[in-house]
Amino acid sequence: MEDDEARLWRQFAQTRDPALREELVTRNMPLAKHLALRYRSTSESFDDLLQVASLGLVNAIDRFDPDFGVKFTTYARKTIIGTLKRYLRDTTWSVRVPRSLSDTTVELNRAVAELSQKLGRAPLPAEMAEELGRPIEDRREVVLLDDVGCGRDEDLADRDALDLHAEDRVRHVLGLVEAKAAQ
Repeated sequence: MEDDEARLWRQFAQTRDPALREELVTRNMPLAKHLALRYRSTSESFDDLLQVASLGLVNAIDRFDPDFGVKFTTYARKTIIGTLKRYLRDTTWSVRVPRSLSDTTVELNRAVAELSQKLGRAPLPAEMAEELGRPIEDRREVVLLDDVGCGRDEDLADRDALDLHAEDRVRHVLGLVEAKAAQ
């Protein structure tokens, strides 16, 4: 005897009934939610990730062929993950940033959060450099790339670098990325 799930898939494949499609979406939404939760540590909001995963689920339902011999969850998992990865790729850095600079960004964001909580204010560049054990220039590169939002001290060179006009900032960032890539 054919189980309810298989019968529902066969009926949907033949009729493409919107009510059956809605039933399939409802039954499989926990899978989409589970996969969206795997990517919640990214900078994107969970609601956005869930919406993208839901779109991937609907695409998987529309493209699935029950006669192919694969379970729907196997097919849907790959489709939803692919949709999420494409979304994250398309909404993240538009310039290929060297891994070392990305790692420095993560380290800087963590340090900014810790120092802000400890000091009760945004940390100054000199405080960030001391906390990270790096020269201010490393911090400046990351701030230009990520706009972390540290406080300012009276160092005019630092202030000038952070106050660059937007177009100049883009040129400066691209120069930094090219210099890092050439190393």
